Amino acid sequence: MIHTISEAEIGQLSQELERTGLSSMGVRYRVLERTGIEIDALLIRQLAAGKKAQLLKEAWNALIATLASLPDKAPGTREHRKRVTLTEEMKAELERQIERTAYGPTEIAKRMAGIAPNLTAVKISNWRTGRRKTACPDEWKAMMDFLESYPGES
Repeated sequence: MIHTISEAEIGQLSQELERTGLSSMGVRYRVLERTGIEIDALLIRQLAAGKKAQLLKEAWNALIATLASLPDKAPGTREHRKRVTLTEEMKAELERQIERTAYGPTEIAKRMAGIAPNLTAVKISNWRTGRRKTACPDEWKAMMDFLESYPGES
């Protein structure tokens, strides 16, 4: 059965998208994962913008129920993925800590595997060389706290 979406429902959809911080593709995958119903990401954007006004009733209910069940700005959302730009001071501090502890990128990544699983030796090396100019704030802080907690090389 086709459902015609009202202005109030468009507002509700927009609010839920804003609240969760998810992209339309992220919503699409979560709806599919939770309900088995496929909704095109473009259609979700068009519904939220008021450019489309019809959807299967079952799909609309699945979309709204899935969004309502999600926390505010959950991990994996755009909001959660904010990055910090690495300053020269930050890179210099990383170099000092690496020199002080004698831990290279591979050793740091190995020892932090349980704390920051997405932190890799390549990522750390690229921070050092400047090839990677931004970092996830949580990863950077966890790595620096880890390095600062270790005594210097004897």
